[in-house]
Amino acid sequence: MAVPEASPGAGASAGVSPRKAVDGSLGARVGAFVSVGDYAVFMVLLALLTPVWGPRGEDVWAALMTADVWHGDVNLAVAVVSFVIPAAVYWAHAGCLTAVDLGLCCRHTRQSKLQPKHTVSARDTLVAVAVVVRNQLVSLVTGFVFAFYVYPWRGCTVVGPFPSAIVVLRDLAVFTVMEELVFYHIHRALHHPVLYKRLHKQHHDFSAPFGWCAIYSGVVEQLGNIAAVASGPLLMGSHTVLTLCWVVFAMINTVNAHSGYEVWGMPSPRQHDWHHERFTENFGFLGVLDSWYGTNSRFLEHERARGAAAAKRA
Repeated sequence: MAVPEASPGAGASAGVSPRKAVDGSLGARVGAFVSVGDYAVFMVLLALLTPVWGPRGEDVWAALMTADVWHGDVNLAVAVVSFVIPAAVYWAHAGCLTAVDLGLCCRHTRQSKLQPKHTVSARDTLVAVAVVVRNQLVSLVTGFVFAFYVYPWRGCTVVGPFPSAIVVLRDLAVFTVMEELVFYHIHRALHHPVLYKRLHKQHHDFSAPFGWCAIYSGVVEQLGNIAAVASGPLLMGSHTVLTLCWVVFAMINTVNAHSGYEVWGMPSPRQHDWHHERFTENFGFLGVLDSWYGTNSRFLEHERARGAAAAKRA
């Protein structure tokens, strides 16, 4: 459901200052980092799978990158594959959620909707999909720039030995830190009154987000999202296969964060759902910098109250 224009409020100011403690307890601060464990599981699983890839995985990847269809141009192979696989994952994930939103399947899942009073119409879906297609074209163009110019400049491996488990863990840890740093500060800046209406308001057309809303935004914001995801791989000069895994994870994560549903086995989207509902809190994707800067105080109070109420009912 679309919502009328709302001011981002004073709490969304881009000027940042060290956080004021929500309260004096260590537990309250740690409570803000609930997402960290979920992403750590992803990193460890991917690292553990590294030995499984082995020479066979390297051969499959090399065959894909050197297939005849690319006419010997590995940069073209990287650009196309790095676009097609994440885009397909995005459409599959958001499409499944659409089926739930429209009541076509998994009706029991709708019981886990975080904002049950809001429904998603077919029109809402079509409006969002049109913007998603535009932004995926932006990603395609950006991907070609990365594949032909940025990756070669950075010395990223395309065809060669896969990284070891230790390197995978190291790089994924850096990816996660960089994503939090870059995304938080870009996102918070976009909530400054000077920038909000011009660059970010579109993304908040829906106060109860759904899967397709993940990249429902203006072009400038889409470029900022790409910068956040790409910052870690570029800093580390990572193997392109690891970067592809990271981008696929980012697609799954952002669709889930906007899904509006708590689904078993997936990180809870409560943090970002609250951001869309209230506008002025939860600017990061982990919650670490929100806790540091104090931009999640009301969310933490709400979650403590919700937990206490659930404990009383139990």
